Parts: sequence; C-alpha cells; structure tokens
Amino acid sequence: MKIVAFAITALAVLMTSGIAYAQVTPTPVPTLSLAAGVLTILSLLVGIVNQAIQTGKILNHFRTPAAVGPYLVTLGSFLAGVYAYLAQQIPLVINGTTLFYAVTAGVGMLLVGSVPAAVVHQFGGQVNAKRPPPEPGNALPPVAKAFKPTTLAPPAAAQDFSVNADQKEDSL
Repeated sequence: MKIVAFAITALAVLMTSGIAYAQVTPTPVPTLSLAAGVLTILSLLVGIVNQAIQTGKILNHFRTPAAVGPYLVTLGSFLAGVYAYLAQQIPLVINGTTLFYAVTAGVGMLLVGSVPAAVVHQFGGQVNAKRPPPEPGNALPPVAKAFKPTTLAPPAAAQDFSVNADQKEDSL
C-alpha cells in the first residue's frame, strides 16, 4: 500500500513540477477580432444571398418572390465586391478609408455586371429585335406549325410474317 501511495505522489510531483518550477504561463484564449468578425459575417451574407438567387428560397425555408430576384442579384454583386476588397487587405483595419474603398469596390462590381448588357443595348442585336405577332387563330409558332405528325405504316421488318389464317386451315 505504501508503494502505491509513493507512486501516486511521485507521479503527481512529476506532472506538476514543470508548472511549479519552470513558471510556464498558460496560453491566452484566442479572441475574435472585429476584422475577422466582419469578414465572417459578410461571407455568410454573400453565401445566403447567392443560395437565395440559385434556389429561390432563403435558407431553404422562405420562398422569395420572382420580383425580388433582380434585387437579390444586385445585393449579392455589391456584397461580393465589398467582401473581395476586404478579404485582400492584410492586415485588415476597419476604418473610414477602408470602408470607403470597400463600398467603391462594391459599386465597381455592380458596374462590371452591367457592362455586357450595356454593350448589347448600345450596339443592338437580338435583344432589340421584336418578335412577330402570332397568326390569328393559331397560337403555334411557325416552326411547330410546319411539323405535322403523320401516321406511317410500320416498316417491313416489324410486320408479322407468321402463318396466316388460310395456311392454318390447310395444315389442320
């Protein structure tokens, strides 16, 4: 029994001797900085808006009306520009200048998204062409009207060349 007590005491001394004699300070608990919090929340917002655009639902629960779609695209583009600017700042310091340039990057992202539409609108193309009105009494477009399904006889390979009724009588 004395040997077990000695072993436990020796083990306790050996385990705590580093703390008692070397004076090791404990590691501080990591804290969340403002910059990391802003980037995390901003990336979550970009993801939620993107998912709402792609699926038509917010967090897969709340259906978004079709009229809200363009506003979500605009908001998502702006937030993506802001996030892209803030994520490249090392170290990220949140101050007035950084926020101004982040908002400028968001507006720039909105302009980048509208460039293809502006070019097509400026130089014309199929976007500006109007469709002809449908013919009276026929709602089918001309391509569908030209196609008229017909019933065809089955090909020769699919015809039944088995014994016909006359041959059956002769064989009986």
